[in-house]
Amino acid sequence: MATSKQVFLDSYDREHATTMRLLRAYPKDKLDLRPHPKAKNARELAWMFALECGLGSRVWHDEFARRAPSSAPPPPPESWNDQLAAVEKVTKEFRDLIGFK
Repeated sequence: MATSKQVFLDSYDREHATTMRLLRAYPKDKLDLRPHPKAKNARELAWMFALECGLGSRVWHDEFARRAPSSAPPPPPESWNDQLAAVEKVTKEFRDLIGFK
């Protein structure tokens, strides 16, 4: 019988795979498409995935208690491929962190 943690990790892995498949297939000429004036465009939304995993890692390591957080998040890489690689990297790091035994 799977533990709650394993169920979560399995779901996390499935959702990440789906998200990355969608981001890789997204047309590069439509990255600035904004479905609504208040909505994020594809580039901004993809970068949020990287930022949220980075934030999760910072919380896990109690970095906010040790130093004040910076006021602005880091900007995304210029190229879409570099941005996707950054999303993959931080997602894997966060997955490894929460998946420890």
